[in-house]
Amino acid sequence: NLVDAPSRCGVRIASRLGLYWYYRGMMVEARHWQERATAVADGAPLDRALVRYMLGGSLAMNGRPDIGLPLIAQGHDAVRGTPDEQALLRGEVLTILSGALFVAEQAEAGRANTADVREIAATVPDGSLDLLADLSALLSGAVTAEPEQVIDRASAVYDDAVAADNS
Repeated sequence: NLVDAPSRCGVRIASRLGLYWYYRGMMVEARHWQERATAVADGAPLDRALVRYMLGGSLAMNGRPDIGLPLIAQGHDAVRGTPDEQALLRGEVLTILSGALFVAEQAEAGRANTADVREIAATVPDGSLDLLADLSALLSGAVTAEPEQVIDRASAVYDDAVAADNS
C-alpha cells in the first residue's frame, strides 16, 4: 500500500503532525506513523529530528526511556551543524519534550534539553522562545525540587507570560 510506504514526504508529514497528535491525545496514531518515519533515512534534518523527539518523548513517558532517550539523541544528531539546529520550531518541540522528560523522571536529560531550548532562544530576536525556555527549566527542575519551589517557580513563569501577553 503506497500510503503506508515509508518516504521523505511521510517523514515531513509525521514531523509536523507530532504536536497535533500530542495535543489531541492521539498518541497511538502518532506512534504508528512516527515509528514508520524513523525507519526512513532520507528527509530534511529538522523533520527527522522532530519525529525522533516526539516518539522518544512518548516512549520515555510510557516507561521506556531505554528506547526513548536514544531516539532523542538521534534527533539531536540529525540537526547538529545545520541551520535547523537553531530553528524556532525545534525549540518549541523541545519544550514539549521537557514535559515528557519530567513525566518520565529523567532529570539529567531534562536539564540537557533545557540548555538546548535556552541556546535556541538566544538566537530568536523577538524573545518569543524565552518563556518556553523558562517553562522547560521549570519542568526539568521539578523532577528533583520540593513542591513549594515548583509552585513558586510556576507562579513566576505564569506571571512572566501574563506580562508578555502570552498567557
